[in-house]
Amino acid sequence: MPASRRRFSHGPVLLLAVGAIGPFYASRLLTPWRTWMYPGSEPGLERLAAPLYVHHALMSSRTVYVATSLLLTAMLILALRHASSTTCRAVCAVALVATVMVPVVFRYTPPVVAKPGLEMRWPTRPGPLAGVSKRCQIVFDTSTHYQLLGWSPSGELIYRRDDDGGLPGGERLLAYEPELDRLRTIGPDGVGPLEGQTAHADSWLNPSPDWSERLGHTAYTRQHAYASPYDWMIPEAGLASPDGRWIAARARHAIYRAEDIVLVRQPPGR
Repeated sequence: MPASRRRFSHGPVLLLAVGAIGPFYASRLLTPWRTWMYPGSEPGLERLAAPLYVHHALMSSRTVYVATSLLLTAMLILALRHASSTTCRAVCAVALVATVMVPVVFRYTPPVVAKPGLEMRWPTRPGPLAGVSKRCQIVFDTSTHYQLLGWSPSGELIYRRDDDGGLPGGERLLAYEPELDRLRTIGPDGVGPLEGQTAHADSWLNPSPDWSERLGHTAYTRQHAYASPYDWMIPEAGLASPDGRWIAARARHAIYRAEDIVLVRQPPGR
């Protein structure tokens, strides 16, 4: 057996995989764990949820998640090459597959979906890797917020993205064309006269069908004495496009309220 294979230690690599990747899967299996952090929960349940909260707080940074995932993937590939037994090789292979599959298993979903028969656009949809961090931001505060500004005469939705809590340099203006599903960044000089009548998007949207989201909706609504989940999921009136075909709204999750912009196509004749 080569000396390099004898010297390679698989234990620390597998422990890192359990600590870095395991909580993603635990979070999906223990769907109500976020509600254990609410005031009034059983003390024992709160202690069980604390490690998941700390993990998600760290992984809410895309840089931290991507760096950890790349490092762990490289280490597991190296561990596979130096595995000295079939069992060790199988364990490392399972850990590697689990690491690579996190963006699929732990993918981000918006807080709302279109009602049956309607069509929804989602210009703030994150990529697979960014989606992992954004899902973590549902349980850990995020500084990314959106503001609807209006519709251009050409049918583009103009909105503001703020990544730094209002600090200078953290804002961007974006224009989204729902018919072409096209998003672009614009400068302040690119914003002309804007239109848009206020409209209530809650009649066109349902809460997310994701099971953990349903638990979060119920607990959060009851905890804060809201009459309906829509009172916090869609915090202000939406904006109807000039031709009346689309309604745009800002939607947010429970707890720390990761946000999205969604657009719903109204049925013909409405």
